[in-house]
Amino acid sequence: MREWISVKDRLPEPFISVLCYMPGEQPFPTVHEGFVSNNGIWHSNYFNREPGEVTHWMPLPQPPEEG
Repeated sequence: MREWISVKDRLPEPFISVLCYMPGEQPFPTVHEGFVSNNGIWHSNYFNREPGEVTHWMPLPQPPEEG
């Protein structure tokens, strides 16, 4: 199983889709697909995310196999 990676430890490669954990989302913490740009700004759900809004990330899982 994959582990969450703190954005303080490292960031994903720019423009690669990952899962983003945002504990401050209201009304409850959420996980969204998103990416970080080469200037360090996170983008998710068509929004630029504020610094500190994304606290952790992990690579997307592999898609299911056909069959």
